[in-house]
Amino acid sequence: MKRPCRPPSELHAQRVARSCERYERAICGGFSLPRADGDVRAQAARFRAGCEAARTMEAAVRQVLCARGIQPAHFVEYHNFARHVARLRREFSGRELSLRAAAAVDHWLGQGVSSDVLFHICLNVFDLDLRHGLEPAPSPAPGDGV
Repeated sequence: MKRPCRPPSELHAQRVARSCERYERAICGGFSLPRADGDVRAQAARFRAGCEAARTMEAAVRQVLCARGIQPAHFVEYHNFARHVARLRREFSGRELSLRAAAAVDHWLGQGVSSDVLFHICLNVFDLDLRHGLEPAPSPAPGDGV
């Protein structure tokens, strides 16, 4: 009998809160480097926002994996792929993001994961539709001197 996927629990939120508290204590205690301007509260707030964004992304990836029937033992590879695409999304946009995300799919296919699931993660979590191919570069309008 197949075990159903459990939704992320409140335990995740508690872990994020504890992690953020430890981080802020480390900064205030001098165990971690503060920002150059010394604004510890802003630094801790950005850390918390990053933790929450990561938690939200992981929950969305988990929903895709559960819907596609992926065994929990294989979640790690797909979560790593999602983190990879999230990094690309922070650094690139538009066509460049599409090209790099397609290259990431090719790379992760070599790790033995399902292309169908990777495409669903891109579409449902990051709103990147790579299934219909990459959109061609726009052609110049007539009279643009080209």
